[in-house]
Amino acid sequence: MTKKKESPFKVDMNSEDVLIAGGTRRVFLHYHNRLQRMLHFVEDTKDVTLSDIAMLEQLLHELHSSLHFAPQKNQLDDSPNLYADYVLDSDDKAWQRAY
Repeated sequence: MTKKKESPFKVDMNSEDVLIAGGTRRVFLHYHNRLQRMLHFVEDTKDVTLSDIAMLEQLLHELHSSLHFAPQKNQLDDSPNLYADYVLDSDDKAWQRAY
């Protein structure tokens, strides 16, 4: 059986069309399924495992690195404010790496 070539997938997000490559869509599907399993486990057991927390950290990293989210810069010393909401890396408030 030959694998079907996947074309970009059009997503309407807040009235903006976004094209997502087939491989990226599969990555999001993988994370969706892992999140769904984790939520079912939490609902059933009222408990969270350390591997669930690690998966959440991995998902956050995947989202902010692939979608170019950046922490806001700290107004006092131009360091990243990791506890504030992230912004788009093109935003004036975004912290930029020096390298």
